[in-house]
Amino acid sequence: MKYKTGDIFLTDSDKFGPRMVKFLMTAPTVWHYLWRCLPWFKQNEVNFYHVGMCIGDDKVIEQQSVVELEDVYDAITKKKQYVIWRLEGITPEGELALKERALQDLGEKYDVLLILGKTLTWLTGIPYFARYVEADQKEFCVTRVALWYKDILKERFGKATHHEVTTDIIDDWCKANPERWTKVDEKLA
Repeated sequence: MKYKTGDIFLTDSDKFGPRMVKFLMTAPTVWHYLWRCLPWFKQNEVNFYHVGMCIGDDKVIEQQSVVELEDVYDAITKKKQYVIWRLEGITPEGELALKERALQDLGEKYDVLLILGKTLTWLTGIPYFARYVEADQKEFCVTRVALWYKDILKERFGKATHHEVTTDIIDDWCKANPERWTKVDEKLA
């Protein structure tokens, strides 16, 4: 399968941390989650917890403890479950600008404060925690990819800020906009 610069990949893991992240993405707030616990409601199914972006056919850029380049096989295709989305109509110049913007973040560290802000938003329903509780110049995987897309392609995934974007929101947004987003590859467990 041929991947292009700008393709967004979403992956999954069975480890405790990723399972907890996916649980928090089942509902926008704890209040929504509790309401959906009633027997006639269904909780949102979340399939992925991690996001990164392809840099050509054989490399990806992703946020682990720091932003790093990784081989496509190690980052995506050896995972038990993944999906890759492509925004249609990105020009070669747009791909180059997206790649250059992403490469500027190599070595950048993880934003623990933003995780706290997102958790406070989930617990209270107040979106300002996710928008404004953050460390300067730091992100984590999903907000970093959303920031690159916002900066270069003006894509916001239906949210006011890149800090409000989650892995599940990217997946749902791409599914809901098939005229703009194409599923390039997928492996479901």
